[in-house]
Formats: sequence, structure tokens, C-alpha cells
Amino acid sequence: MKRLSVIVSCLCFSLSVHAELSLTETRTASNNVLVAYFKSDVIKVDEVDTTDLSLWRLNGRPVAAINRFVTEANACDHHVYLQVPTLVNGTSYTLQTPHGKKTFVFDDKNVDDTRNSVLGLKPNIF
Repeated sequence: MKRLSVIVSCLCFSLSVHAELSLTETRTASNNVLVAYFKSDVIKVDEVDTTDLSLWRLNGRPVAAINRFVTEANACDHHVYLQVPTLVNGTSYTLQTPHGKKTFVFDDKNVDDTRNSVLGLKPNIF
């Protein structure tokens, strides 16, 4: 029985170690609203920390407001809406969050490629 307890404890620990929250995409909802899309391996609605605005920055400047939308299933998808200054076509931006960062070039004409660009964002490949 003790052996089973040790095995179960190790299994639970290893599962929690592999749980990961990742910033997978940035999108635009308008020319002054970014959507940071996070995927998670666990069901935890408040996993993305949006309590401190100063930790969310676009090109080094804090965002003006944060709102979020979370969907649950086998894991969580987190959509974090960030009010930012007006985005300028052809400009490179870096979004820093407490959970990762993404760099992209804003392009309001490129709205069809939903794998790499959703509503005007193209990722920079450095």
C-alpha cells in the first residue's frame, strides 16, 4: 500500500510539473485593442494574472486596460483583451506579459491568413 501511495504521489507531481500556460498568439480586435491568446494544459480560470496592469506592456509602455474571456473544456483557452495606443501599419511591436512575450508587425491589410495573422497581425520571425 505504501508503494502505491508513492507511485500516485509521483504521478500527480509529474503531471503538475508539465502543466503549462503559453502565449500562443496575438490578434487585433481593432486598431487599439490587442488580444493575447493563451493556451493552458489545466482547467484554472484565473491562471492568467491580469491583476497588475504594469506587468502588461506594449513596446515597454503599460496597457491602458485589461479584460479577459476564458473557455473551459479539457484545458483552458484564455483571451485577454488589452486596450493599447493606436497601432500603426508596418510598425513592429513587442507585447510583454507576466506569462511570456510576442513580437509582431501590425498590418491592417493582411486579414486572411488566420494561421499567422488574425485581423491584421503578422508575427516577426527573428
